[in-house]
Amino acid sequence: MICGAKVLPTRLAVSQFGASNLRTDAPRVGNPTRGGITQCHKVSSRGLLCVRAGHTGEDSGKLRVGAVVARRRIRTSSTADRGHLARTSFEMFRVDYGGKLPTRRRENKTSVSALAADAGQPAPESAPVAAEPLFSFDSRVISTIVLIAGTTVGGGTLSLPAAAAVPGFVPAAGALITCFLVLFLEGCLMVEVTMRMKAEGSAREGEPVSFEQMAERTLGKVGGTVIGLIYQFYSYASILAYVAGIGEVVSLLVKGALTSAQGQVVTVFGIWAVILLLGKKGISDVNEKLNYVFLTLMALIIFVGLGQANLTELLGTSHWMKTPNAAGILLFNLVFHDVLPLVCHSLDYDVRKINTACFFGALIPLCACLMYMAAALGDASGSTFVDPIMHIMQSGTAQGKVVQVWALLAIGTSFIGCGMAQAEYEASLMRQFMEPRWHNFTSDLGKKFKSMWERYLLDQFAYASVLLPPLIVSLTLLAFGHSSLSYKAADLAGAYGVSILYGIMPPVMTFILRGQQAIKAPSAPVPTTPGGPLLLLGLFLFGLTVTIREDARLLGYC
Repeated sequence: MICGAKVLPTRLAVSQFGASNLRTDAPRVGNPTRGGITQCHKVSSRGLLCVRAGHTGEDSGKLRVGAVVARRRIRTSSTADRGHLARTSFEMFRVDYGGKLPTRRRENKTSVSALAADAGQPAPESAPVAAEPLFSFDSRVISTIVLIAGTTVGGGTLSLPAAAAVPGFVPAAGALITCFLVLFLEGCLMVEVTMRMKAEGSAREGEPVSFEQMAERTLGKVGGTVIGLIYQFYSYASILAYVAGIGEVVSLLVKGALTSAQGQVVTVFGIWAVILLLGKKGISDVNEKLNYVFLTLMALIIFVGLGQANLTELLGTSHWMKTPNAAGILLFNLVFHDVLPLVCHSLDYDVRKINTACFFGALIPLCACLMYMAAALGDASGSTFVDPIMHIMQSGTAQGKVVQVWALLAIGTSFIGCGMAQAEYEASLMRQFMEPRWHNFTSDLGKKFKSMWERYLLDQFAYASVLLPPLIVSLTLLAFGHSSLSYKAADLAGAYGVSILYGIMPPVMTFILRGQQAIKAPSAPVPTTPGGPLLLLGLFLFGLTVTIREDARLLGYC
């Protein structure tokens, strides 16, 4: 959305943009044939103040100010499943003024009256000065909230009812709210680390500050490499969860005509074929439209499910001591930190806007997950060994069919979004690996191979590296009789990937940078997340506890 033109009083327009050096000997830009000039004063990289003036006619040596125009650059945005596209436009602040442009400016005078007195003209009628609003609307914040919410809600939602059925709705809801607060604070710490790196100049100019850059800056190259490997584990565990889950849903949709293993193979190679046919942009556009259908069906399922929910059954199970077992799934369903570098970059590193977008962008999935859990647990069996959503999908009713289609879209859209992002990452690694080796390909055949590699083979190898390993692992484990692979993979991705990357690491990186910059302060002040060392310690212990408990559970100690 493009903001319309706004009219501000001259005094406010001048003072807000900090232009105090209005002088006739400033650089002049304009059309001399029209007998006028425009003085442009660049006050920042985002603002431009122009004073338009014309000859008075009575004295060719004097100029009369016709208007003060302040031009500020803004952005309009649109969102895709895992992307954010921004276009630049301008909003204008203009007010007419009949005073003459002063011939000299030696003092810091920015008001209309000062301009008029300096030019020997009577002051114009004073216009009421509008108070600056405490919060100015920015459409980019809204679009960023939609981006975060759309990225967070996805295929992991199917695992929520099974995780919540063990402790019960009330304990699971309390744990989910706790995870929301923890992840939001962890996101604030990541924003602080980003701002500290920007202030000290260690971030790459014009590029989003990636999580690996943060880790390398605070932990060194070895630490950055280790974090990169953990991120790879997290990404591939997520894709494995989607691959395993989509096979079961496809098998149910075709009424057993395909087994779960066959459904996985058909889906993975089908998505790969669609990518080849439509290209990156085409598959992203299709995925965005499918996301709208998925969210619409989810709202319908929640609405119908809440209407049919049995309150007694919903509140009947309450085992608070079993709640930590669901931590991995809960974290997996609320993590949004993958898109934080893009969010910071698109909102021009404005901390207040970034934190606002993160809070409301994560709050929407929280509310959706709470209502979805209530609808699922209040309608299906609350037994520990029965997945409520699977129970509904296997019922053979019309509601079961709708849930099947919704489940396919939930996993499919997340699979495409996560897979495309991971393929881009793998492609960048392959590009870095091959770049120093191209000088060996000097023959005609070598040059043809290089051209084919850059135009076609690189993307296909990247897709193969993302799609085939999870498929092979899933089929292998399925052949050995391992069931509920989708749930287990999502649990591992949350309990290890999310808890380490976005639970343990942000407070560690923040603590290191705060200590270093306390000795050598950056040139620009950096907003600090409230809470001090106690907050850092609490968040660190939360992530560490989740990881250690998962280790103990896998070893059979709890």
